[in-house]
Amino acid sequence: ARWTAGGDSWLTSAHECDWFGLACDGNREIVRIGVDENNLAGTIPPEVCALPQLDQIDLDGNGIGGTVPHTIGDCRRLKILDLDNNSIRGSLPASLYTLGSLFSIDVDHNLLTGTLRPELGDLANLQYLSLFSNGFTGGIPASLANLTKLEIVYLDGNAFTGVITPEMCKLTTDLWLNDFTVDCKSVTCSCCTNCEVGDDLVSDDDRRLRQVAEDVAVAVSGDAATTGGTLQQRAKNWLQQDVVRSRNEDASPCGLRQRYVAAVLYFAFGGAGWSHKLNFLSEADECEWQGEVMLPGKKNSTLSGLVCDEQVEGGTCITRILLGENNLSGDFPEELTQLANVALIDMDNNAIAGSIPPTLGDRLRNLQMFDMDNNRLTGTLPPNLFRERTTIVDVDTNLLEGPLVGLANAPNLVHFSVYGNRMTGPLPSEAFAAMTKLETLYVDGNQFTGSIGQNVCGLLAPAGSLENLIVDCNIDRPSEDCGSCPAPSRKRNLAGS
Repeated sequence: ARWTAGGDSWLTSAHECDWFGLACDGNREIVRIGVDENNLAGTIPPEVCALPQLDQIDLDGNGIGGTVPHTIGDCRRLKILDLDNNSIRGSLPASLYTLGSLFSIDVDHNLLTGTLRPELGDLANLQYLSLFSNGFTGGIPASLANLTKLEIVYLDGNAFTGVITPEMCKLTTDLWLNDFTVDCKSVTCSCCTNCEVGDDLVSDDDRRLRQVAEDVAVAVSGDAATTGGTLQQRAKNWLQQDVVRSRNEDASPCGLRQRYVAAVLYFAFGGAGWSHKLNFLSEADECEWQGEVMLPGKKNSTLSGLVCDEQVEGGTCITRILLGENNLSGDFPEELTQLANVALIDMDNNAIAGSIPPTLGDRLRNLQMFDMDNNRLTGTLPPNLFRERTTIVDVDTNLLEGPLVGLANAPNLVHFSVYGNRMTGPLPSEAFAAMTKLETLYVDGNQFTGSIGQNVCGLLAPAGSLENLIVDCNIDRPSEDCGSCPAPSRKRNLAGS
């Protein structure tokens, strides 16, 4: 009853696969529990691992207490354990170290204590380990060096002691570990991204390059880039290491600036848990952080990741963000609005939360397509999202509220879908009537008022281009053949539009 969203769908007659925050496989068995940042309280029940197909537990950003259940080892398929930003106490249970399927453990910002067991080194598939800001003690197990797939390790904000061995440091030089943090005053580390090493080991040029990277991050994110534990600091730490490696100091908007923003996207949207990593945080140019992937239900592969346009003034700039159906979660970061040349954002069918940055439309003046349906966005649609060049706005099945404002500024809209939200106010019928290229208009599943005028009905095919018009049944229509109210599932894929 206290949940921020979705609580009214639980304990109903609907199948549990249709309950808010649960995802199921083709056999209607639960594979993901994803109720993050939703004002949950209480404790995690030991019965959670009675779900045999469960591969992801995502409950971060709540008020959950108690301990990590000792039965966690019964979740034999578990790949992602995301419990950060709660009030969980106790130690990591011994059974957790038996889950060889795990590739992400994120329990930072809790009240966890105890030591790390040597069996940590048995988690051969682990790529992401975040224990930041807890009360762990003791040494860091030497067996960490066995985890050859590690990409991110955050151990600072604890009471660890000892030395990071040369074998562990080889993970940063010979393999994939690109962000490794500890408490530098109590743990000696020559390869950690947040520790300054002796003057005899760092050249003046390396020190200068690190400052170049920090200046870029601060210019984009302000103080957040140097504040301990923030995702922006993580991106800054990674960029510093990357710049020292590459000797790249191009501070232009399409140089290090966009590389930093791309790293922020990775950390903001839980990159360690993505279905497809797409070369993110690799040594490759950020314009090559992409790949062909097979999406569920599709016969052919599709391009996913970041796409750049060689012809953009100022260099090779990111123009398309294609991250749909990739298990993204977390809040929409303000930094994305720094990618001024972006024309298409497609991040549908994920678990992205938070509000759309109010400056999005003002800063991304080239934006034509905004496809964010099937997420957990809150707040309102920024009026500046609607411009003359806007052709597609698809934000259905979110938690958006408020009225529709600014549509009169988008006469070239082809597809507009906001169904399945909590939006209110009168429908802007006159603005719709001016959209002579409109093909799809879905505004049902909200709390709109008013009517659809005859001038909108005149856009319907065959006289006009409008093929799909669906409104709620309380909306007045001139005739029964002017659209419908409401209809069953009517999704279409916009990624290739």
